[in-house]
Order: sequence, then C-alpha cells, then structure tokens
Amino acid sequence: MSRNGFISYNLWGEKNGVSIDSGNFSSLDFYYRGEKRGGLSQAAANISLQSTMGDIIVQASTYGKTQFRGTVDFTDAIGKRNDSSFWMKKG
Repeated sequence: MSRNGFISYNLWGEKNGVSIDSGNFSSLDFYYRGEKRGGLSQAAANISLQSTMGDIIVQASTYGKTQFRGTVDFTDAIGKRNDSSFWMKKG
C-alpha cells in the first residue's frame, strides 16, 4: 500500500502486476518485471486507455456487441479493413 493507492511487486522488488494510484490524477497501470505494459488513467476530464507494448483489443462476447455512444472522433485514426462499408457517410 502507498499513500495514494496500491502497488504490487514481485520477489525481486520490481513493479509487477497492478498499480493503482488514487491521487489527483487517478490511474490503473499494468506492469511486468518493472516494465509498464499499459494502463487506464484519468486527467482533466479525459479517460485514457493506453498500451506501451502491443495492441489494444476491444472485444464483446460472442453474442454481445461493441457500442460507441456520443461523438467518436476518427480524425487522427488510420483505419484498416477489407470492407469499405465501415466508413459511414454523413446523412
């Protein structure tokens, strides 16, 4: 336990597993052998999901669906898909 949350360590004293910081800018970070792999953080009314090592996968269950609500901004996105119907046209 730390003053602002929880930090897990392995036998070698390296951050390993989950680190939770509930300070002014809250975060949930994932570590493996002292190396940050990614996390979920909150700052300035924004929620950020980040990976430092690999892909970010958003996946619903077999019979579920993935939904976006509100404005989705793809301005800085690079999309890859075989089917062009993904990119919707404005009304």
